[in-house]
Amino acid sequence: MPYPKSFIANPGKRFAAFAYDTIATAFLFYVFLGLTYEATGQDLTSWGTYSAALFVYQLGFLAMREGRTLGKEAQDICVLGVDGNRPQFVQAVLRAGSRALPLALLDSDPPLSNLTTIVVLALFIADFWALGTSASRQTLADRIARTLVVNIPPPQPHRAPAVPMYSATDQEFGAKPQPPGDKKRK
Repeated sequence: MPYPKSFIANPGKRFAAFAYDTIATAFLFYVFLGLTYEATGQDLTSWGTYSAALFVYQLGFLAMREGRTLGKEAQDICVLGVDGNRPQFVQAVLRAGSRALPLALLDSDPPLSNLTTIVVLALFIADFWALGTSASRQTLADRIARTLVVNIPPPQPHRAPAVPMYSATDQEFGAKPQPPGDKKRK
């Protein structure tokens, strides 16, 4: 389904939303780490834990806030299904999972760590390439989940009617009915 180019969010807005969401996720992750370490003495610092936090953040906002994370809200963009409706739960899971899974791969065994890092970097490069080159500006995560990131239209100002919505002769406002043609007011 082709959409007008002005409907699809531009890469600059998407990158700004991505940066905002990355900072928000990192902040929440470090708060979680601090509270967990203080309560249990366990250090949960790992890419796997961060990717789980990213998954929960993305899934929570996409499923509960009609496709708007904090970063997307700040940029006036949101995620929709390709059918134009808000993302279904399965779409939110697929999109959040495809964003978080590459980071979880960074916790692989040391012999594979260099290869894993190269694969993760290649996935991010492919993601940005897909964003910049496709007409619908869909990343790999968007294609997997069958979603689009679109601009939210600005709110329209309320416009008052140009004429009064009632007249002094309306019965509902206490005026007595007058026969047609009778110009006299009583």
